Amino acid sequence: MSSSSPVLLVKSGGAAALPEWRASFHEFAPGLGLEVCAWDDPEVDPARVEYVLVWQPEAGRLARFPNLKAIISSAAGVDHILADPHLPDLPIVRMVTPETQQRMAEFTVMSSLMLLKDMPRIVAQQARAQWLEFSTPRTALETRVGVLGLGALGLATARMHATIGFDTAGWARSPRSEKGLSCYAGADQLPAFLARTDILICLLPETEDTRHLLDADLLRQLPRGAGVINV
Repeated sequence: MSSSSPVLLVKSGGAAALPEWRASFHEFAPGLGLEVCAWDDPEVDPARVEYVLVWQPEAGRLARFPNLKAIISSAAGVDHILADPHLPDLPIVRMVTPETQQRMAEFTVMSSLMLLKDMPRIVAQQARAQWLEFSTPRTALETRVGVLGLGALGLATARMHATIGFDTAGWARSPRSEKGLSCYAGADQLPAFLARTDILICLLPETEDTRHLLDADLLRQLPRGAGVINV
């Protein structure tokens, strides 16, 4: 590879994943002529780095590349990038795949079912070697789930909950329309959304607008006994 070729640095999956990343970029982006290198490769000139693909980069590291053009997150979340106080003003690309959506939806459904069936109580009893029978008060059909954030992962989460019978709604900062889903939007509709939510799932990214949103005032607006899943 020519020393003038643009470099893409990878910090995702460790050294074992680097050959796969190289093969993927060679297959799907051959026209870019990228040299795909490891994040800590000492042979790489920082001036040649035009792209990075990262997960949890060290604070200040991205600002060391004077010709950086774009930052790619190796997953759907970008909080780990936005947390950098020295982050350069550049485009950030998220990776959202059908598998990512499926995995997140499965995780949140598992969490909701654990709350519904009071699994924390069962785990605590097991730790004490107590085997006390109890019944849960309702089924999914009688349980209202509310999803904060209706991006790609939020929508996948809401759809899967609705599919197994939860009474599901979603909230976003701007109006959304989704078949079979009650959608709330904006600060004015947030209280009504919270009032009808027995299990609250937060899939909002951490930004200046969302930081500290899950505070005591918000939690007080949920019905008594509600559960919270903060992803």
